Amino acid sequence: IKIFNLNSMKTNLKSTFTLIMFLVLTTMVTAQTERGSIFMGGSSSLDFTSLSGKVESGNYSKESGKISSFEFSPGAGYFIFNNLAVGLQFSLSSTSEKEDGEKYTESTTMMFPFARLYFGKRNVKPFVQAAYGPGWQKWGYDDDDKEKKKLTGFEFSGGLAFFVNRNVSLDISLGYASATAKYTDYRNVEINSTASGIGGNIGFSIFF
Repeated sequence: IKIFNLNSMKTNLKSTFTLIMFLVLTTMVTAQTERGSIFMGGSSSLDFTSLSGKVESGNYSKESGKISSFEFSPGAGYFIFNNLAVGLQFSLSSTSEKEDGEKYTESTTMMFPFARLYFGKRNVKPFVQAAYGPGWQKWGYDDDDKEKKKLTGFEFSGGLAFFVNRNVSLDISLGYASATAKYTDYRNVEINSTASGIGGNIGFSIFF
């Protein structure tokens, strides 16, 4: 599950607002959300982050380590009725930290069957989406056997789809997500932990 900090969306929302209004005012199309249509993308995103630091004191200097992260969330759906699509979304993410020759990695895979419902017949369509599915997480150092967790997660979101033309939409959404992890710790005790929060997304969908 991908949970965002809402403050990180402010810059993106400001930079895309003018583009959205231009598209809405100048584009006259009919959105392709009829029964039998297929769309790809949905709330998908592709993110890369790489951070490194240095500690300095007098003549002393040391690299503080490098943190890298990757997230990719593709999805596809099929319209079983006009404006109602069902589909499958994957969320693949990985974070690693390397310091003093040791590398720690945490990777997560989630699989979400979902349903998405659009409203209206205009080029700007509100929509809601619900998703629920399993996941798996692994973490540990490269030289050791990695620990594993089983995950269960769900998402509920809503937003607006701005159709650039009949086959492409710009999607802005806000929603709630939660994930529960189940694993056994070093004491052989079963643990259940839950993470949840509110997040937002900006992405594209392509319709066929």
